[in-house]
Amino acid sequence: MVDAGYLKGMSHNLPRVDVFMLAEFLKKDDRFNAAEIREAKAEMASRENYGDNAIGYVQLRREGGVCFLKGKICPEHKVRNKGYSVTIEIDEREEMIKDIQCGGCAAASGGCKHALAFLMWVHRRSEEPSPTEVECYWKKSKLAKVGTSIKFIEASACTNRKPQTPKLPDTTSLLTKFMDVAKQKELTCQITRHNNYSLANDSFGTLSIYQLVVSFYEEGGEIPEDFLNFCIKTICPTIRSDAECATLNQHREALWWELRYGRITASKVYEAVHCHTGDGSLIKQIIGTSKVRDTNPMKRETELAVPLNKCGIYIVEDYPVCAASPDAISADFTVEIKCPASEKAMKNYIKNNIIAPKFKAQIQLQMYATKKTKALFCVADPDFENNNKTYKIWEDIDVKFCEDLLNKAVVFWCKYVFPKILQSVKQ
Repeated sequence: MVDAGYLKGMSHNLPRVDVFMLAEFLKKDDRFNAAEIREAKAEMASRENYGDNAIGYVQLRREGGVCFLKGKICPEHKVRNKGYSVTIEIDEREEMIKDIQCGGCAAASGGCKHALAFLMWVHRRSEEPSPTEVECYWKKSKLAKVGTSIKFIEASACTNRKPQTPKLPDTTSLLTKFMDVAKQKELTCQITRHNNYSLANDSFGTLSIYQLVVSFYEEGGEIPEDFLNFCIKTICPTIRSDAECATLNQHREALWWELRYGRITASKVYEAVHCHTGDGSLIKQIIGTSKVRDTNPMKRETELAVPLNKCGIYIVEDYPVCAASPDAISADFTVEIKCPASEKAMKNYIKNNIIAPKFKAQIQLQMYATKKTKALFCVADPDFENNNKTYKIWEDIDVKFCEDLLNKAVVFWCKYVFPKILQSVKQ
């Protein structure tokens, strides 16, 4: 029987969960950015042939614009055991996933696979075309039937895809090709270090936060404030200028990623100033352990910026742990482009012809880093591909505002970011 106040889950009454709601929730919820669940484990839990066979007894209730959706998830390896009860809370008015909880699971506090499997299941149901017949999801899952009415389940019953024989490429020269590309793109990782190639041997190594911390620690330094002075003395203005030219392709350049590592960039400075958590998603983004998804709006930003003058990464001269990469630059001003996915998201960027505080901080730091006095903030209409419409606001630099922002950002960096990088160097 369904719980009191709940209805059976049907194909016509399930809440809608689109890819933007999904991406926003997974990005902000630290449980699903932890090492125990992200990357390969997240992909395994999200796979269609697990969720669609393991989920049953779906029920829901709606209250004040919020939908509470429950489902039973059959254990993958012990199918005769009691299923896990997962509950999703969705704000349908704001189009936002508020929370998800898995009952009875030891790994629930760290973002378990049952919660992720149910979340992806609801998303897949939202992407399906409207069926001609109504399907009821208040039923026993396929996996849970094994050993009862069904004595076994064939692998072919778990998927509609026809098996294909994989064609594996020749890997005999893979390492040699990888090392050639690594040297060409100035990649630095465990494989390149093992094969005697590293950014540390390159002139740009003196700009890398990681390499700077290594050098600082080798000289006996461990105090973050002393490290800032060490960076200012070590970083050569000529090499910094060369890096700006060498990273014009931004995310397509390995050096661009290396120089962003461990630094508070303009897009994150507002969050850093207002963050008081030393182990949240912001820290993971700064030190590069967070997922990055290339969404359609992000791709549109890249396409819009192509006709403008390219711009590399600028390390702030007196604040070397901060950096900025405007979308474009001219002799007098910087350009930042935003592409909201919907009309509703527009107010997150501009409201009453005023730039939102987060993005004001971003373009102010971009001007300060590039030594420009003006910035052009452009927001493309969600239907830009069809109407070619953009909203533009000019902003003048506020040096006092920038310096106050940077000083607060440096305090955050010294307190939370430096200890994690130093710990990595010591290990």
